Order: sequence, then structure tokens, then C-alpha cells
Amino acid sequence: MYASSKAALHQFANCLSLEMEPFNVRVLNVITGAVKTGITDKRPLPSGSVYLDSEEGRAMFANRKTVVENSSPMSSEKYVAAVVKKIENHDLFQVDYYEGSYARIVPWTMTLLPRRLFLAYLRKKFMLNGVWRVLRARFVGGGDVLESKKLV
Repeated sequence: MYASSKAALHQFANCLSLEMEPFNVRVLNVITGAVKTGITDKRPLPSGSVYLDSEEGRAMFANRKTVVENSSPMSSEKYVAAVVKKIENHDLFQVDYYEGSYARIVPWTMTLLPRRLFLAYLRKKFMLNGVWRVLRARFVGGGDVLESKKLV
């Protein structure tokens, strides 16, 4: 849900920019990489969550809490200063601005790498393979799409 809502906002910003251009209204879409903000959720998963039922799920959730901290996050002060500068110097025809650690690398990676490899990297980084195996076995009857396509 998080990723799909972000994608919707990116598309909305790009469409809105075109629609507001005749009025000289500038639209910026700041795509943020790793920033040291404390955004990682410290709350536990709700009781009854399917992710608490397996060691793989608990490990994946624990890993998710450390991903930003382990990605050399930019300080929030440096991030804010860079974003303000982008706002002040905004080009009417540019909508997407990338700021934060690794923010500029992701679009290039998604463009240059085959989708299969990029998704395999994300599954490994976020420890999804083991969790998905457990969930498939529990809810889908054990069919392991990842292994059948030799992506793991």
C-alpha cells in the first residue's frame, strides 16, 4: 500500500504539473531517499499478524526497522536545505527532484537493470523471499513461484 500510494502521488504530480502550466503554477515532486528522521516504525506488529507466525516474518520485520539506518542516511538538516534550494530555483518544466541518500540511483537502476534483477535485489534486501515462501505455503498451497522461475 505504501509503494502504490507513492506511485500514485508521483503520477498525480506529473499530471498536475501539465494542467497547471498555463497558470505558471509550479509543481514539485520530491522523491526522497534515505534521510535520518526516525521515520522507521518502532511499534510492534499487531497481535495476530501473519508476519509474527514465522521466524522469517519476525526477521523481515526486524530488518525493515534498520534499513534506513543501514543506508547511510542524509541528515535531516542537509535534506531540508537541499529541498528548499530546489524549491527556490525550481524549473517550470521539471517536476521530479531526487534528494536523500541513494535517491538518484534508484531511477537509473530501474531503467538499466532488467526488472527481474531489480526485483530480486529488493526481495533480498528486504528479506521477502523466506516470508513469501511461508505465506504461500500457508495460504496458496505451497506453490513457490520464485523457486520455479529460479529467481532465488
